[in-house]
Amino acid sequence: MRFTKRGVFFGICLVLGQAVIAAEPARAWPPEPLIEMHVPLEPTAFPAGGRQYLVYELRLTSLATASTGLARLEVRDGDAPTPATLASYEGAALEAILQHAVNPAVGDQMPTAGAEYRQLAAGESTIVFLTVVLEPGVPAPAHLVHRLHLESTHVDGARVSTRHTKLPVISAPLAGGRWQALSGAGDNASHHRRQFVVLGGRVLMPTRHAIDWKRSVNGASSSGTGDDNSDYYSYRQPVLAVAGGRVVAVRDGFPDNHPGHVGAESFALTRENIGGNYVVLELGGGQFAQYCTSNPVHCASR
Repeated sequence: MRFTKRGVFFGICLVLGQAVIAAEPARAWPPEPLIEMHVPLEPTAFPAGGRQYLVYELRLTSLATASTGLARLEVRDGDAPTPATLASYEGAALEAILQHAVNPAVGDQMPTAGAEYRQLAAGESTIVFLTVVLEPGVPAPAHLVHRLHLESTHVDGARVSTRHTKLPVISAPLAGGRWQALSGAGDNASHHRRQFVVLGGRVLMPTRHAIDWKRSVNGASSSGTGDDNSDYYSYRQPVLAVAGGRVVAVRDGFPDNHPGHVGAESFALTRENIGGNYVVLELGGGQFAQYCTSNPVHCASR
């Protein structure tokens, strides 16, 4: 059989024609809801009390032109063929873990959540503070994925690893008497965890790992009226290195604050002095322990 130029061109036209005829019907656009899900820092699973814990933040950003209702958020096993749900939040439970930029935590005062918290305005971003606690004996999956249910649909995304950092083993930073660890990162209502600042065009959460340490004697944290720093049993107590390491930074000379939180500062807060007097201990592997006394009633180890 001989093929002429005309025959070749004729054959090509037939193939193109079939491709056009076989094209699928046009799909709706956009193909998914205009909600971006992003985890700024992947979590590392850690054991405590026979359980596995995952503590991290999920940011939701709406690229839609109208408000979007948030119905439910699921944290799922990212490796299972049929992803199992590890944690689910809806209603009041969902409201409690959301924080909108227009209603931030101020000092130790948490935002007052309500049903309107489940609305994501057009162009708005919100932070979801997640503390996922697995049942005893249940290992943490290597990856997580998130399913966000909206009013009439859902979107899957924000796949992350749970092995981000090698965790060091540390000891208690204080000795003598009974100490309470308060406002740690695992507490979704912690004012330390909820604070954020924008520096260099980036949203940072420099106190998300901070812990307030308070010493108690017979159930009381202070003697006398509590109006003076010396009334508190935690005042002027020695601190201990949480692990072997090297001191890499020291700051001293700031005056003591007065007892209390917001409004108790004895000097105008700036970027340079907000941490107060501190010692930074390098533990290796990019890990540090910072001892701060921005409020002397509580010694925060960060």
